[in-house]
Amino acid sequence: MNYQLIEDLTTNLRQILNLIRDYKEQIIYLQEKWADVQDTHSSKLFLTQITNCEAQIKHNEKQYKQTINQINELLQ
Repeated sequence: MNYQLIEDLTTNLRQILNLIRDYKEQIIYLQEKWADVQDTHSSKLFLTQITNCEAQIKHNEKQYKQTINQINELLQ
């Protein structure tokens, strides 16, 4: 069994979870600031940023699941 690889993948899991947390915090921050926006152009920019964060979260969640699967395969 490749313990170093499992350890590296576990480190990757932590990093992925940290990224997901950071993107969720960014969404909350953007939503709070978005409430103060008055013009349509700025509003669209905030919405685009929020949408990009949500896409990054989905991407990272997919990576998380793939990494879990890799670890499970190594443990078998």
